[in-house]
Amino acid sequence: MEAQTRTSSRPSAELAESLRVQKEFNPSLMIQRLAYPDPIPHPEHPFGPFGAGGSGLTERAYLMLNRLFAFDYMGDADYEFGNLQKTLNEIFEYGAAGKLVKGQTSVGADTIYYICHTDIEKEVRSTLRKIATREHIGRRGRLRSRHWIGLKESLDERRAFPQKLKELEKSKREVALREEALKNAKDAESARIGKIRLDRLNADIWFTEASRDRKPQWRAGGIEYNNQFMFFIEQEMCDKAAKLFHVPVGLKENSRHGR
Repeated sequence: MEAQTRTSSRPSAELAESLRVQKEFNPSLMIQRLAYPDPIPHPEHPFGPFGAGGSGLTERAYLMLNRLFAFDYMGDADYEFGNLQKTLNEIFEYGAAGKLVKGQTSVGADTIYYICHTDIEKEVRSTLRKIATREHIGRRGRLRSRHWIGLKESLDERRAFPQKLKELEKSKREVALREEALKNAKDAESARIGKIRLDRLNADIWFTEASRDRKPQWRAGGIEYNNQFMFFIEQEMCDKAAKLFHVPVGLKENSRHGR
């Protein structure tokens, strides 16, 4: 990973200096949304999430990361032209210098996992809780983000998903009843309305079954460019990323739920 994502084998003078001083938190957020990985990782291309500007990663590094997560299209050139590579380089250097921490924070019944610089862990936990409850929304707030992050929506959807699966069998039984009612429709208008309702029910069933494996409506987390931290809604994904970015071995995982 090191040789594939860094522009050189040694950190730049600017980055080396930043490792020696206290890191401060930037309230202006620039979050690259992450999705669940595709079953078959694919190389970067001009019509992908980073457009013609590109991520800046080598093909090998891009494919390696795609096994952990996929990148969502942000629709903004500020996320292109190598800015992802620059952010990942800095995270990698923090890990190599023993400056990364892996932790988790709770928002109600949900848990969010993160990897960040040790100096800004308190701010990262607070920020994630605010994003998860949409407290950050509004240009006048201390936290600012130009783009939809999707963390709250993903947590809400994941929490509701088990109930959707329970209702799946009930919906399938209802399909059979509606098909029988459609056969016995008394007139064309009743048949038309019955067909619309049946199609909608079948579409809901298909979407729920498809979501069971690929979870396409969820965002898996994000990479923040201005403060160089990562967050996830799945612990397994966070653990794999921590291993890749050299979170120090033996470091006690931070599981504090408060500030």
